Amino acid sequence: MQSRSMAAVRGGLWLVAILASGHARVAMGNSQDMSVPWPVSGDTALGASGSTQPLFSSFMNIRLHPNDTVVQNEISVAVNPANRAVLLVGSNTAWDTIIGQTLSRMWNQGSYHSSDSGVSWSGSDDSPPTALKGWDPAVAFNASGTAYFGDVEIVPDTLRYQVVLWESANGGVSWTNRRYVPHVGSGDKDHVAVDRTSSLYRNNVYIAYTEFDSVHVPPAWWQHVMCSRLISGADTLTTPFPLSGNTANHLSQGVNLAIGPSGEVYAAWACLDSTFPCIEQLACPKEVAVGFCQSSDGGASFSAATRIQGLNVQGIRGTIKSSPHSVLVNSYPAMAVDTSRGPYRGTIYIVWADGRNGKPDVYLTKRRAGDTVWQSPVRVNDDSTTTDQWSPWISVDPDGLVHVVFYDSRVDPVNDLLTAVYMATSCDGGNSFENFLVSDVAFTPSEIRGARPGFVGDYIGITSDRGMAYPCWNDNRTGIHQAYMARVPTQHIYTNTHWQGAITVSHDIIVESGATLYVDPGVTVSCLANRDGCPSPEGIHADKISIIVKGSLNAQGCTFTSTAQTPATGDWEGIRVKPGGSAYLKNCAVNYADTGVYLENPSSATADSNLFYRNGTAIYLDHGTDDGASIRYNTFDHDAIGIKLVSAMSSWIEWNTFRGAAASENGIVCTGSPATIKRNVFDSLGGSAILSQNNSSPPVLVIENNDILRCGVGLNEASEATLYLRNNVIDSNGTGVLGVEQAELSYDDVWGNQVNYSGSAPGTGDISANPKFVDTGHRDLHLDSTSPCIDTGHPNSQSDPDGTRADMGVYYYSQGTPGGGGGCPYVYVWNGTEYRKDNTILTESERTPQGATVTDFYKLRQPLAETGGEYRLQVREFEREVSHLDAFEVLSVDHPPSSDVGVTPDGRVFAYSEEDVPYAAFDNTGRDVLSQIIDQDGVLYSSDEAGALDIYFRVRPHSPAGYVL
Repeated sequence: MQSRSMAAVRGGLWLVAILASGHARVAMGNSQDMSVPWPVSGDTALGASGSTQPLFSSFMNIRLHPNDTVVQNEISVAVNPANRAVLLVGSNTAWDTIIGQTLSRMWNQGSYHSSDSGVSWSGSDDSPPTALKGWDPAVAFNASGTAYFGDVEIVPDTLRYQVVLWESANGGVSWTNRRYVPHVGSGDKDHVAVDRTSSLYRNNVYIAYTEFDSVHVPPAWWQHVMCSRLISGADTLTTPFPLSGNTANHLSQGVNLAIGPSGEVYAAWACLDSTFPCIEQLACPKEVAVGFCQSSDGGASFSAATRIQGLNVQGIRGTIKSSPHSVLVNSYPAMAVDTSRGPYRGTIYIVWADGRNGKPDVYLTKRRAGDTVWQSPVRVNDDSTTTDQWSPWISVDPDGLVHVVFYDSRVDPVNDLLTAVYMATSCDGGNSFENFLVSDVAFTPSEIRGARPGFVGDYIGITSDRGMAYPCWNDNRTGIHQAYMARVPTQHIYTNTHWQGAITVSHDIIVESGATLYVDPGVTVSCLANRDGCPSPEGIHADKISIIVKGSLNAQGCTFTSTAQTPATGDWEGIRVKPGGSAYLKNCAVNYADTGVYLENPSSATADSNLFYRNGTAIYLDHGTDDGASIRYNTFDHDAIGIKLVSAMSSWIEWNTFRGAAASENGIVCTGSPATIKRNVFDSLGGSAILSQNNSSPPVLVIENNDILRCGVGLNEASEATLYLRNNVIDSNGTGVLGVEQAELSYDDVWGNQVNYSGSAPGTGDISANPKFVDTGHRDLHLDSTSPCIDTGHPNSQSDPDGTRADMGVYYYSQGTPGGGGGCPYVYVWNGTEYRKDNTILTESERTPQGATVTDFYKLRQPLAETGGEYRLQVREFEREVSHLDAFEVLSVDHPPSSDVGVTPDGRVFAYSEEDVPYAAFDNTGRDVLSQIIDQDGVLYSSDEAGALDIYFRVRPHSPAGYVL
């Protein structure tokens, strides 16, 4: 409301209720000089307007080491095989410094490390520490967990570019054993690989580079690839030797190393034919081939260098895009080898950016184990645009899946300027690829000042392990190039794994026996809609993603959904728990699946307090164990079928809510499965609330204390079954009871249906009377004090908690002593026409000893209307509550129109600039109440017993992953 004294600002009103013995009075006050803090919220975007564009990507882009004064680029990443939660990233870094009277740019490198699979990071932009300058980082681990960092550094005494190998025993936290490659020349663009196989050469370290010194080294080495190695257990690097051969007018640059499954060492590089010495990318011709050689004796010797035939490489060396957004690019190859036990073991994969189509695309060639011929190139990027794709890097995970990351401008097909980061995954040995977006921002490239024109970095990186791939890159979304990472699940999970942050699933996920997948609170798991990059034969649909659980799934406070911008039922297959597997889902949302959770004879299954929205079938239980399944406190919203039971053991289905609108929607469908269906609400389902059908083995169904209203059919017995129906309220349906034997009905209220009974008749104790819910229109199904359902339930049913005979329906009517067992009083505000309910008050009194005096504060949400120079409030008691009120006071607080104000339970006023809307809410029994509290619509939430609400809010961007209660 507007403050009456200051029309330019908004006001907030609080009601202060003071409890004591005595009478109630209302006093109006206007506080104009309250001291209020004004915190700043949100992030400030850096860079020119329009330089970035948000993208619809479900991946959380993790900024590894935020620093708005230091450039980060040329990202290299590795995972520690001895501790798979440990990751290491190396990066070029650059910052401005004053040398004498001159502003200069200092180039160095940074190293960043994570101990929680890339969720959080530490590190430094100046580590390992170089004497003058350093660049071209390359990181790797050996099989024992020792980390290595290769780079090129300026040596103070000679000022030449020396190739250096650092070592770390603590995953990159600190660096020691600085080893120089023993040569006197100048190196460039190094790469490091470590033998982690069980071969004789296990833990050998190999470092390769291009020699750019024709004065201090043999002329034959000029512009050629050199290689040195650190033999396992040795202290020094070996003397380097040439890999690329001695070809006149030839430049070999951009070397990449990889290790084969038996310790083979492979080297690949770009070949340029030049008629003059050239070093800088802008001064050299374009790449014409990929060079290659290999070693089978631990790097002691290498085969003669060859150019891979049949590739028809059309290099892109130079710049793409237009000034001032030029990008310096190259066709350096990246290489990986399949060391898995899968069908493609031993295959060598090489990717590069190629200009054969006019614009650069990413191409891949491969050579199968035992072959001598390389296969024809395959285009990796699957876009239909004529835009740029460049800087690919490749990794093969332990299951043989091939992952490629690259820059891509397909997001800007008209201008070919905005750039994003894409990944492509192949599960068929590199024959085909599924592309998907991993960056959540498209950035406008800008060169890094103080480097070559257009320079943003010569490469980016990716590594992969069982369960996760880690693409890394740099972009300038904040106005300065920084290092980013996304966490992308791979297909098989063999060890206990936590999914944290945002997860996008691009192919079937298989949680293998003995492993548990933990999906942590606050995580959103987004599955590609109607696409499956690597379909598993254990999934039902080859074009839909499944999460297949052979081990265990433990998901709490998370969301499973579709990536589609306009999602629909069946976008993805769902969670499929295989025989012997187990699943525990609590406080999660499962949306838009064909079958949300398919339980195929699980060892155990619990679904507790979840929201299932617009699934084909939300929960499908097939052949459950002797313990059955526990399905409690869930909300099934617009699912075609909420729960389907097929030949399953007895399950408990309690305290759930089923709601919808479509004619085809059903609540529970039973086919040959016993179950106890108790205290559930079925509301507005176009089909049947409970349908028993096609029962070859007639089950026993106990259907007790449910509320069924506004459905097509309430209880529908379509085939033989043994039913025990009692204490249900079946109200305002098309048909209340269909085909149920009279003997199976007892003490139900069947009333107000278009047809109360069809093929059935009232049973013992059945009544037909208005149940008198408190507010059916707003889904408040508590019983009014005059309800005929009070104390009329089955006499053999368990007594209500207040000790009286069982009531009909879900929520019993409390008949406790005055002052106890009821609800808090409500305050109503006069809006000029009527009193409108605003909120319950006196909540603090619920937590204080009897006879104590307490004060309650809360903010009024309803607008107040001035009538005759006053505001009018009304307090109403509820459910036989007896309150002792002493005084009320209304306070008005002025504040800027750009902010709002609130009040804490102890009366402290605070200001905020925007409200965060909760994404989940559950009452003290675990039932979903989000729809009741999400909007300020005047409809209030009320609980049937004392307790707290659990309300979940998303963490703001750039905060640590998690959730807020």
